[in-house]
Amino acid sequence: MSFLQLAIITLVLVTPIPAHSWIDNLALATSSAEVEGSPGYARNYTGHLDDQAMNKILEITLETPVCKDTQLMQVQGLGFPRLAAKPGSRVRANYTENGHISKPRAASSTGDTGITFWYGTSHPAQCDTLYEVMEWGAGGDQRGELLTVAPFDDGTCTEANATPISQARGGVDIPCNSMFTIPLDVQPGSIYTVYWIWDYSDEKHIEIYTTCADIDIVGETMLGIL
Repeated sequence: MSFLQLAIITLVLVTPIPAHSWIDNLALATSSAEVEGSPGYARNYTGHLDDQAMNKILEITLETPVCKDTQLMQVQGLGFPRLAAKPGSRVRANYTENGHISKPRAASSTGDTGITFWYGTSHPAQCDTLYEVMEWGAGGDQRGELLTVAPFDDGTCTEANATPISQARGGVDIPCNSMFTIPLDVQPGSIYTVYWIWDYSDEKHIEIYTTCADIDIVGETMLGIL
């Protein structure tokens, strides 16, 4: 039984530990993970604003939406377009750690900063649930797939503060990076939807954050025409 299934069955909730993060932007990445081209943004993104961008989930049922209510539809905020990318493109997404890495135990009772997941689909539904999407990692309804799994802490990001971790990483604001690859079989001219899920839960509480974004698929594949 997966952790998510167990969480749905037991719903063992305690007072949540303050935390928050979301994807600020996505960009094409070179083989050395450097950004190239113009960035793209999540659905309905309006800037680095907690209440607008953050989707915090503290209780999970089979009907819990994977997207924030303002991100249920494939619409963009004014001045914040979608990323345009080819099939096979490497994508780098940025988010801020907001003290959950640099400030010890700010994130959880164990000090663990959690795990992030990227899921992708060419067949999104406005009613996609967290449970359905996370089942894609084991096949699920076959509408999407797990693209990558990584620690929330990328090993280099931090916020500017006086803590030892921040100082060891330069003592300046450095965003966290998360990478995934668009599948080669995604069709040019389509829209590819990605779901970022940060599982911040531990044995004492459920805490999950999500961001939903769309990518315009353009041109040929990275290996030529499909």
